[in-house]
Amino acid sequence: MLASPSWVVAALAAAALAAGCGGDDEIVSDGDVAPIDSGIPDAGIDAENLCPGAATFEAFASNLETGAAEFDIALTEVGNESNSETSAPNGRVVLCLPSDADVEISAEKTDYLTRVDAVRGAVVSQFSPDTQPYPLFVITLAAAEALYTGLGATFDDGDAHVVVAVLEMPAGTPLAGATVDIDKTPGDGPYARDDGGSFAPGDAIVSGGLVLFANVPLAGGDVGITVTPPDGFTCTGPATLALAAGQLSGALFACQQ
Repeated sequence: MLASPSWVVAALAAAALAAGCGGDDEIVSDGDVAPIDSGIPDAGIDAENLCPGAATFEAFASNLETGAAEFDIALTEVGNESNSETSAPNGRVVLCLPSDADVEISAEKTDYLTRVDAVRGAVVSQFSPDTQPYPLFVITLAAAEALYTGLGATFDDGDAHVVVAVLEMPAGTPLAGATVDIDKTPGDGPYARDDGGSFAPGDAIVSGGLVLFANVPLAGGDVGITVTPPDGFTCTGPATLALAAGQLSGALFACQQ
C-alpha cells in the first residue's frame, strides 16, 4: 500500500484550499428526485496520476445530516496506518489505495463517531478527482444522540451503527428504489435519508442515497448486507461489515445497468 509523499500532500492541500472558493455543483438524477448538492467545488483537484501503480481514491467528508463539508477528518487505510490524510476545508481527501484488493478505511475526529468502511477493490477506482468522490458521511456523538432522540430511539454506545449507501454509477446519484437489508435485527430502524438530511423509517433508498440501521447488536460478529436494486441493475459492494461498539460501519454499493 502506498502512502502519499510529502510533496503530494502539500500539493493536494494547496489545491483543495483553492478549490474551496468555487461554487457548488449539483448532481441531478434521471428521475423526479430533487437535485442533490454534491458539495464539490467547481475548481477540482488536478487529476494527474498522484498514485503511480495504485488507485487515486478521493472521498468527500460531509455531515450526515446537513451534507456540509467536514474539515480535518482523518482518513486512514486500516492495517496501513502510515497511509493517512485529513480532509481539506472543502471536505476533500485523497488516498493512494490498491486498485485490485478489498480494503477498510477509517474516518476519525475528536468528538465524532469513528466510521470504518469496507471498500471493494472494484469500487475504489470509481472514485477519484476526475470522476466522483466517495460519499463519507460523519457525525458527532452529540449530534447522533440528538438525531436518535428525534427518531424516537436512544443511541446505544454498546451497539454498532450501520450506514449503507447505494449509488448509480458513473453519475454517482442515489439509486432510488434499491432496498437494503442486514442479517441482524437492529434495535431501531432502518431509516432512509432524504437529500435534506432528514431520516424516516424505511429500507429503500430515496433522494439521500443511504439507509441507517441503528443500534445493531455485536453478538454473532460481522453483519451481512443484501442490496436489491431495481430491475436491470447490478451492484458491487461488500457482503459483510465488521462491527464495533459505538462506531459507524459503512458500505457503498456501486450499481450499473
